[in-house]
Amino acid sequence: GTTALNLGTVGVGQNFSARSGGGITDSGTLTITGASTFNVTVNGSNIILDSSGNAFASQVTLQAAAGSGTFGNITFVDSAAVDLDSSASADGDLFIDGSTDGAVGGNLSVTATTGNITQNVALAVTGTSSFTTSASDATITLGTTTNAFTGAVTLSTTGSSANATIDGGTTALDFATSTIGGNLTVTSGDSITDSGGITVGGTTSFTTDTSDKLITLNSQNAITGQVTFSTTGTGGDVTLDNGATAISLGTISSGDIGGDLILLTDAAQTISSAITLSGSGAALSITVDNGNSLNVQAALTTNAGSITLSADDDILFTAAGDLSSTNGTISVTADNDATSDAGSGGALTMADGTVFNAGSGAITATSDENLTLGQMTTTNSSTSAITLNSKSGNILDGGDTGGDDLTAASGTIVVSSGGTFGTTTNGIERTSAGLNTSGVTTSLEDETASSTLTGTSETVGDASVDQTINIVEDLAKTVEKNNQVPVGGSSSTVSLGIDPSPYGSGPILVDVFAEKYELVNTEAFGPEFLPAVGQLNDFWFSEGDEN
Repeated sequence: GTTALNLGTVGVGQNFSARSGGGITDSGTLTITGASTFNVTVNGSNIILDSSGNAFASQVTLQAAAGSGTFGNITFVDSAAVDLDSSASADGDLFIDGSTDGAVGGNLSVTATTGNITQNVALAVTGTSSFTTSASDATITLGTTTNAFTGAVTLSTTGSSANATIDGGTTALDFATSTIGGNLTVTSGDSITDSGGITVGGTTSFTTDTSDKLITLNSQNAITGQVTFSTTGTGGDVTLDNGATAISLGTISSGDIGGDLILLTDAAQTISSAITLSGSGAALSITVDNGNSLNVQAALTTNAGSITLSADDDILFTAAGDLSSTNGTISVTADNDATSDAGSGGALTMADGTVFNAGSGAITATSDENLTLGQMTTTNSSTSAITLNSKSGNILDGGDTGGDDLTAASGTIVVSSGGTFGTTTNGIERTSAGLNTSGVTTSLEDETASSTLTGTSETVGDASVDQTINIVEDLAKTVEKNNQVPVGGSSSTVSLGIDPSPYGSGPILVDVFAEKYELVNTEAFGPEFLPAVGQLNDFWFSEGDEN
């Protein structure tokens, strides 16, 4: 008939069979020693066997319209383990005989209260799917490569060893809210997404084994253990929002991810394993919100894609935390909460030895508080090849390992700051085609030691041959190099013409901060020059080197 069948408490020591056209449910506990068959004769009818104490000692067959139709919804609870098996198996725990073996036209929910959930037959579920193991450390293993979960899938395990494995076959795999106590392994031949948060106590891996398929996990997830990804093709992008949990990344090597990698978290974040994106144009983005900081301790590298790092609070780089791209832009923003809150965070600090190399891309670094430089280098030729902005702090030199702090030989460096650009005791070293520091107090190492001379009497800098260099002020007479004969009437400078013969064409770098000024000879002079030479010696020579 078409009347629904409701089973009360049933205890059967032999085989048991129930049949209805209107669906089958249980309001009591089913304890059946022999084989069990539950058959609905009308397509789309439900079988709901959800009593927590159900105990099926032998094979259970759920059958729809004698194998020619599809079920509506199926809920199955067993107090033992559940093995989703094929019709050919005599000892299978659960055999679903829909339009094909393992086919469910509606939703599927399977719970094993004291054992594992496994499968020996592929599942094809049109609606949602839910798999739960209630016992501590019981596992879920749904690794058949021809599964097809059309609706969202929920996985639930308890215990640090309660691992879960699922393969979505060639069908896109969407996770509803899921909690896995142990490790989670996910594979799909199509995209992997989440419509609910995923909580994992152990490690997690997500793999799309078809080219250009996405992994997009942008719910407020909570994956505690190390997470790894694998995609292929330039469209194989990965997005992970880990909610209030820090992301523990394994090493991401060249070829692991074909497309972009986007990471978001509301927790303080440390990147301690290297990330390399080798895909053409593959970009890396890491965002830390909720007033927290980002600490980069390993190299982050892209081929041609951009690197974008931002945090509500500080961003700190160790010497190993280099950023490198062939021609992608590099953008680093500390205190990205759109407020100026000096004293509460927002510093950008590069340790001495840290290198940002954007190739031919531009570099932008922004902080609310101090911005401390390691090295930034680019071949970009634009008017904003390197842009620095410390809204409420200073821009400082973090050290001198490896060369100039800023290198944009073909482009312009643009600086804005609420404080100073360098200090008088530690000037910023830079090489650039242009420098825009409008309104900013600057202390550049090359402002006093490496400025280009344009005339015959200029301040000390990159002196071309035959030009004159003013060494110190307030001396008595001008003298000619090598013989100290007066050649002028100036009472304020000592000027030295540079002999071109030993040097060739310029420029000649004059380092006014050296212990000895090699272009000045003070070994022979007349008494009239004694006061001038004394001042010169006092200024340029240590006491032991005066003569």
